[in-house]
Amino acid sequence: MHVAVSKVRDVLMRELADLHAESRRLDRRVGAMHDADDRDSIDHAQSDSIEPVLYELGTQIFERIAVVKEALERLDNGCYGICVDCDAHIPQGRLEIVPCVVRCLPCQEQAELERLPKRYSRRFEYTFNEPSASLHVPRLNQPFPGDLV
Repeated sequence: MHVAVSKVRDVLMRELADLHAESRRLDRRVGAMHDADDRDSIDHAQSDSIEPVLYELGTQIFERIAVVKEALERLDNGCYGICVDCDAHIPQGRLEIVPCVVRCLPCQEQAELERLPKRYSRRFEYTFNEPSASLHVPRLNQPFPGDLV
């Protein structure tokens, strides 16, 4: 498998710069909310309702920064494009679409199934493993075979 390392590095470095810029914009916005001296009670209420959203956004940005930095480390270590679970090569097309991906598709699907609460993972497993159920996701309010009704 041939991965154009310089091209991938450029894409990741650009994304990292964008994320850092977004983080700085978010910091300025939060700072401006706290610095405003002439805020009335409505402004305080709006600020209080927006703060958790901004905090979550900041958390997502920092998590994404960590993911991009890990991808850059894998590039430096020579293990970029190798699945962290099964050591298989990740297809070039998948890497082009999601440059920070760490798993091949089968391992990613398994990891996502393992993260679902048990009551949902059994339902999705049934849905996707049935030969006749080609990516059909039933509504969650419907009973499933084997469920006690």
